[in-house]
Amino acid sequence: MNVFKINKVFLFCLFAYSTILMAQHRGDDLGFQGLQQENYSGVKAVALGGAYTSQSSDLNSLFWNPAGLMGLQELELDISYNTSDAQWRENQRYRPNRYFVTLPFYLEGWYVPDAANNGIWDHELAADTNYVVNPTGGGNDPYSKAEADWIKKQNNSGIGHIAVAYPITLLDRQFVFAGSYSHNNSVQNFDRNDTYLTPMIGYSGYDGFVDRVDGSDTLNVDWYNYSSSRFGESTTLSAAVAYQVTEALNIGLSINVMNGQTDDILVLNKIGTFGLFDNNEFFFSYDTLDTQIKGTSDFSSTEINLGFIYKLENLDVGVNVQLPYTLERQWKYSKTVTDTGGTIQSTLSGTDELEFPAIFNFGVNIRPTEKLMVLFDYTYAQYKKAKFNYASADSLRPNWANQNILRFGLQYKPINDIALMAGYRSTPQVFIPDGSAEKDKGPISTSYSFGISYQVIEAVRIDAAYELKELRYYDQYFSNTNYNTQTLNQLHFGINYKFN
Repeated sequence: MNVFKINKVFLFCLFAYSTILMAQHRGDDLGFQGLQQENYSGVKAVALGGAYTSQSSDLNSLFWNPAGLMGLQELELDISYNTSDAQWRENQRYRPNRYFVTLPFYLEGWYVPDAANNGIWDHELAADTNYVVNPTGGGNDPYSKAEADWIKKQNNSGIGHIAVAYPITLLDRQFVFAGSYSHNNSVQNFDRNDTYLTPMIGYSGYDGFVDRVDGSDTLNVDWYNYSSSRFGESTTLSAAVAYQVTEALNIGLSINVMNGQTDDILVLNKIGTFGLFDNNEFFFSYDTLDTQIKGTSDFSSTEINLGFIYKLENLDVGVNVQLPYTLERQWKYSKTVTDTGGTIQSTLSGTDELEFPAIFNFGVNIRPTEKLMVLFDYTYAQYKKAKFNYASADSLRPNWANQNILRFGLQYKPINDIALMAGYRSTPQVFIPDGSAEKDKGPISTSYSFGISYQVIEAVRIDAAYELKELRYYDQYFSNTNYNTQTLNQLHFGINYKFN
């Protein structure tokens, strides 16, 4: 497509206002953001990239496949502590075009208009020597920290889990009962857009198609600063039982009851309005219309897992099925709207539900030698079948994308008491970025991990793991591209004690 055609599409794609859920792009309503996060329970499991569906004889299996509890020989206690650093950043790059050459200068912050010039045509201002443009950025790596328009950081630390397991024999059959309290499920979600436009210039994906301005009428485009955040904690109580069906086959059942609360804030502050009239004819005026929605969300769910592990001499195969369940969100917000005429306050509340489909986890544990263990895991989640039931149906809410998660782990024992571990996981996100060529697959986050396990004495084992997770993606429009980066650094420490 030549430059002239691109610029024509640019003007034809001035779209109407709407809000959406989950994708971290133009700016979204508060919904279930931050609740679809990966399992980080179990220090050894984290070190092995989460490839733990086929692992057995380990209390950490409680969080991944309850059938893996079989093989424990005595009462065990496992305690973990986690600390994490999360970061979000974005680089919005606007592209000039020949119809509104200088408008991107405003959005990029290269030109800061004077309030005294409200409503004056930009081409008239440009003839003045006070019209100063200061270009910034433009480095080779649009995802780098140096190019970021803003950076948000969040730290979290605390007890990860306290778990206990007890093996017993009933009627010549082996059982293992286990339970845990987990507090490491931090809910962390942040989104920001300093150039929230309504209707937005350069994209037709938000309900509506606005004809090109032609000098017969003025199209007003409102410019806002948008941000939303959700931070909080959730706790999970788990109970599980594993049973040895045969010498080769173990099965397990677990029940996980989750409860959590988050502090939610959504801010939409108006900067001003662009009046688009014709070819390179537009004006800008500062204006005030500030909206803040603030309050809490209470989440709860009950999840049941069925697990199986089939053991061969040097190969184990594991399957864990997370049965369909419902995540409930009860929310209560206060809404404050302020303009030049004053402030209006109101209270909003409701209950939303997210019905998850069954999620399937498959794993293989290969032991080519006594010192080496190789693990592969695959998770298939048909999130396209998830059902959202909202108290308010006043906005566009697209479905989630399916997930196909790959996890790999490697463990090597140089000596009997020490195990060195490394892992990798590839996790597609459940949202589709704006302008993505792939409409049924979200951007992929990658995680790299490593760890060590040290059997101090027969009854005491110490575990440590580090994981680096990164997600990079962009939202693509005719007018601009938003480069988004999310990183997560985590340290996990654990101690396991066997009561002989």
